[in-house]
Amino acid sequence: MSEQLILLKEIQDIDLRRDKLLSRKGSLPHVKKINDLKRKFAELKKVYGLKKTQLEDEMSRQKKLEGELEILTEKIDEEDRKLYGGSIKNPKELVDIQKEIGSLKRKKDDFELNLLEIMEKIEDLKASKEDLSGLLERAKEENDKEMLEYKQAVSEIDEELKMESGRYDELILRLEDDVYSLYKLLKNKDGLAVAVLKNGICQGCHVELPAEEVDRILSTDNLWRCPNCERILSCK
Repeated sequence: MSEQLILLKEIQDIDLRRDKLLSRKGSLPHVKKINDLKRKFAELKKVYGLKKTQLEDEMSRQKKLEGELEILTEKIDEEDRKLYGGSIKNPKELVDIQKEIGSLKRKKDDFELNLLEIMEKIEDLKASKEDLSGLLERAKEENDKEMLEYKQAVSEIDEELKMESGRYDELILRLEDDVYSLYKLLKNKDGLAVAVLKNGICQGCHVELPAEEVDRILSTDNLWRCPNCERILSCK
């Protein structure tokens, strides 16, 4: 076997190993898990944002209602002072004030009930927001852990690729330019540039070569190509 063919076979072996490494790199199980965690994190963040907005809205309502309740309480106190201050003697006016106070107190009761409902809702929203915050933190920790493992796995593969590429670069320097050009042409065309000739059959296209041609191939160290698929033939 010629030195050029030996070099070609080793170069092809390196290419095949590099292809496997790149395939492994692109199909690491971490990738799917990281994508799943990213989707989970995005969904949690969306819900968290909604809860946060709802909480802010309810707290704004609480503040507004508390302000209105304070004004209403002051109004009731003012009417009470009129009723019991002794300055008003007219019975009809006193009755009207009592009615007004009754109306204001009923309104105050409604306000207080609404305020209580809002406060309960705020407590529920705060609890939900806190739970979601914990889930977001755990999802982030999971993602960080998975990313670290992914980067380590990629780093190991990249190191192997670097070693293979270093050896590849050394070999092509010893390869004749026209032979290397042919190798690249065949590789880009069929994926495999060198095929084994076994029992007179090309293992690249599985076509049996004529016996006299097989004899010629076996008797010289020249580079021979399959007449059918045009791959470079190796007898070993």
